[in-house]
Amino acid sequence: MKRYKIFKLKWEIIPIVIFLGIWETIARLDLTPGQFFFPPFSTVITEFWYLTVSGVLGRNFLSSLIRVLIGFLAGSIAGLFIGIIMGWNNLANKALNPIISLIYPIPALGWLPLLMLWFGIGEILPIAIIFICSFFPILYNTVTGIKNVNKNYIYAARTLGA
Repeated sequence: MKRYKIFKLKWEIIPIVIFLGIWETIARLDLTPGQFFFPPFSTVITEFWYLTVSGVLGRNFLSSLIRVLIGFLAGSIAGLFIGIIMGWNNLANKALNPIISLIYPIPALGWLPLLMLWFGIGEILPIAIIFICSFFPILYNTVTGIKNVNKNYIYAARTLGA
């Protein structure tokens, strides 16, 4: 059984090795216009190692992670809060649903020109895009989840003092 896994693993690695070999060969033979856009694989690995050892990759990864967390948490909290209000209150749902339905289909990158005008090009721009990416799905799913709760469960919870 173990020999079969090793044999299978070899066959799974062969296409990857062939792809990387073709990449390296094409880049070394200058078959593409400029090595800036298509560097050899060995150069990519060397630069990756340099950026990792120097700490540049870690710092940039951490700042990106912080942006993602801030945008996702803000979008999730806002989507959950407004979704709960829209799910419980029919007046709020009737007032906000047309606006949400109009804005929801717009792709997050479709907001980019408008967000660049509002916030400029800086740290807040990617956070705002991530906010939009997380806000609408969470809002929609929260409203749908609250609206689809069986009424008998609500009556039972009220009977038990909830």
